[in-house]
Amino acid sequence: MDRREALDILGLSAAPTPQEIEHRYDILIKRAKGATDPDALTKVTEAYNLLTGRTYVPEPPDPRDERVVLGKSVKQWKHLWHYGRTKYFAIAVTSALVIWLALSVITNRPPDLKFVSIGTIVSTGPDAMTAWALAQFPDVKKFQYDNVYLSADGTGENDVVNVQKAFVLLAAADEDTVALDAAHFKVYVTQGAFLNLDGFWAELQGTLPESVLAEVKPMRGATTVEDGGDGLSHVYGLDVTGLGTMPALGLYADSVVLTISVHTKHEDETKAFLTRYLEQTDALKALITPIPTSAATATPAA
Repeated sequence: MDRREALDILGLSAAPTPQEIEHRYDILIKRAKGATDPDALTKVTEAYNLLTGRTYVPEPPDPRDERVVLGKSVKQWKHLWHYGRTKYFAIAVTSALVIWLALSVITNRPPDLKFVSIGTIVSTGPDAMTAWALAQFPDVKKFQYDNVYLSADGTGENDVVNVQKAFVLLAAADEDTVALDAAHFKVYVTQGAFLNLDGFWAELQGTLPESVLAEVKPMRGATTVEDGGDGLSHVYGLDVTGLGTMPALGLYADSVVLTISVHTKHEDETKAFLTRYLEQTDALKALITPIPTSAATATPAA
């Protein structure tokens, strides 16, 4: 039975309303119950079910669905897609994710050198430091720079988060060069966060010019046995504040101590980085742009 036949059985127009269908059904079903034709009730019910959507009328077969493609008919391919598209989509997404992860592992080169500043050191960003490092060391293809600002009195709005970040970087991450203000250096040096630089400082004293050595102060500290030290005083950092060259690399602070993370994977390269920084004192000073006198003495607008 098709729609046209159902409409004829119920005596309805081509576009009846649901109310009209219900009304005609009620009338005809009562008549059918008293009719002598045993099929009358069945026909009325089938017509009603079809017009109210209770009966599924399959579409006529499409001859194109019988065409064979890759060993299956088009109808079979449609059936597979209809009932399996969720599974196939999940497989496609999973495969894409696996490929992306594999490419990330292959193409994501780890940094050749890392530099992090921690404490009351204001940074203008990574550009100056990165450009200088890559220019000085052609073998360094990827340089990573990070800055963790901590206020002097511990009341900064981001101090709670940044203290945790600094702890992770110093306790677990494989940082290389670490720059701190003198106060924060004294806090972290007792916790075994930095390499013993006794031998490195001795080498620098034999190679750097006196003019540079006069402005560099070795920073000593003692790491407890519990934190992996021997409890004795050693050189763990170099105070380079007197050189006044950090602004050339985008760092500004009242004091700057350079040291090496105890977790570094590039000890020799990091020592070469620090040595080159000290050797380039005059060149770095030349890169610092002085504040114009007019700007320094200008009266702020009212």
